[in-house]
Amino acid sequence: MRKALSCFLTFLMTLSLLEVRIHSTPVSAADANLNATFIANRFVPVGYGRDGEFLDGRDFPWQRAGEQVWGRMGYGMPDSLTAIRIMSVFLQI
Repeated sequence: MRKALSCFLTFLMTLSLLEVRIHSTPVSAADANLNATFIANRFVPVGYGRDGEFLDGRDFPWQRAGEQVWGRMGYGMPDSLTAIRIMSVFLQI
């Protein structure tokens, strides 16, 4: 019985490899896309707001005046053009 079942399943799997076109319907593209997602990125320069106004004492619109956002206190983000690496710590020269 197990041998007959395994032979039958092998036959069905082998049969599924063949392409059968009994009731195939042609596929066509839609005329219009009704529900679409559009994402537009806008890059704002550092020191300017979203509307292009200059920010006094801030780099970003969400930053408070005097708040440091690059790096952390006592270890600022180095300038990559002038920084050197000493023992896995970047130091600005």
